[in-house]
Amino acid sequence: GDAELLVLVETQVEFYSQMNGRFRWTVSVDLSVAPRDDLAQTVSASFTVPVFLQFHHEQEPEALAQAAPVIERQLGYLLDEVLSGLNP
Repeated sequence: GDAELLVLVETQVEFYSQMNGRFRWTVSVDLSVAPRDDLAQTVSASFTVPVFLQFHHEQEPEALAQAAPVIERQLGYLLDEVLSGLNP
């Protein structure tokens, strides 16, 4: 059947430093996925993604957009883990 899942993606974007003319940002990510009817089965992951932006005017939205592929990949792993536990 279809599983109803709760997905929570929390991010915090912070400027880290300027290195070699590029601007380094750090995106901290907390992901959680759980079956809607069984929150005890929550699977979580926390990680950081370093991002290098080329221009000074690029800020949090651009850093988050650059980190998105890594976040999506990690979320995919969590979804696979939760769904495989629901369908043994």
